[in-house]
Amino acid sequence: MRVAGIIAEYNPFHNGHAYHLQKTRELGATHIAVVMSSSFVQRGDIAACSKWARAEAALRGGADLIVELPALYALSPARNFARAGVALLHRLGADWLCFGSEEGDGERLRQAAGLAAEAERSALMGELLSRGLSYPRARAAAVAELYGGDWPQLITGANNLLGMEYIRAIQEIAPTLLPVTIPRCQTLHDGEESGETIASASVVRRHLRRGELAALTRYLPDSSFRICLEEISRLRAPVTERAVERLLLNRLRELTPEELALLPEVSEGLENRLSRAAKAAVSLEDFYMKAKTKRYTMARIRRISFCALLGITRELQQTPPSYLRVLGANRRGMEILARAKEREGVPISSKFASLYRQHPAGIETEVRATDLYALAMPSVHPCNLDFTTKPVIL
Repeated sequence: MRVAGIIAEYNPFHNGHAYHLQKTRELGATHIAVVMSSSFVQRGDIAACSKWARAEAALRGGADLIVELPALYALSPARNFARAGVALLHRLGADWLCFGSEEGDGERLRQAAGLAAEAERSALMGELLSRGLSYPRARAAAVAELYGGDWPQLITGANNLLGMEYIRAIQEIAPTLLPVTIPRCQTLHDGEESGETIASASVVRRHLRRGELAALTRYLPDSSFRICLEEISRLRAPVTERAVERLLLNRLRELTPEELALLPEVSEGLENRLSRAAKAAVSLEDFYMKAKTKRYTMARIRRISFCALLGITRELQQTPPSYLRVLGANRRGMEILARAKEREGVPISSKFASLYRQHPAGIETEVRATDLYALAMPSVHPCNLDFTTKPVIL
């Protein structure tokens, strides 16, 4: 058994994801396990389709096992996102971590990760941050000045950046995991370009949320398209943040600057800016525009906002995953689980109620996230879907 691990969001599952799974098989993986974001995603948004619908689409698209990356970690910067995903794959006993990148050369990414880490520790990094640059921009500028060459360009690609964080997480917590990268094809992450059959996830989401179903048939595998149609017909998709806009704004207005300071990614007085923006804003988009600066990126502000609504503090987000929850599996996925359960580590189960009894403190945030998601669906759904929805078994 050779288990390849993937960390993904599948928001939604499209042809580019199917290509990634196909290439992973061609490299020699006999089994593929995916750690997938649950109801919220790393760019600071609510997922367009439920975690169970996305898990089924991934299984029908070539994956064998889907486990949950809780909202607690999905709504975090790249480093925490990568560490949580790597920790869960390591617990599953994965042999590889297979990820897409603009670079496509794993050794070059490993070198870039080392240079970026050195640049972050330099005095120059602090100087650049003090000038108001965002963390990614300051790091790229520091690498440019310290090392030159094409390294700055290499570390600015969204997937390259995430790949470097995977490599760093592997070096720190899972040294037996082998990083393997596959070049991305046709489109850039969150880019506007579209190929004949592959578009970025942001383009696909836009079509989905506008109801442009004909366009979706170009970019989704047949099985994923059918699942999306089923979710739409049952008024479970597409989900957007607009449904919880006033709830979110109200929560941001309620929190004092001192309480905002406890949220992840809030530092150096940002809490005061957030408080002023929340009280002045008349919409979420207005709040985001008032709060963001060159230093504080839109994705960061969006993540902070949802963390405020879900009660996710900096301290809570820094705790390692305390459970591993199965969202879906096929026969090969069951084989991965059977082998993983022989290993020591956090408990693994498809039975959410059982996990909740063992680790209620770590799971309550996920329950809140899913309950909020149920409220944001086109037709409001009841609470406790985590307890009443069965995993997808093919």
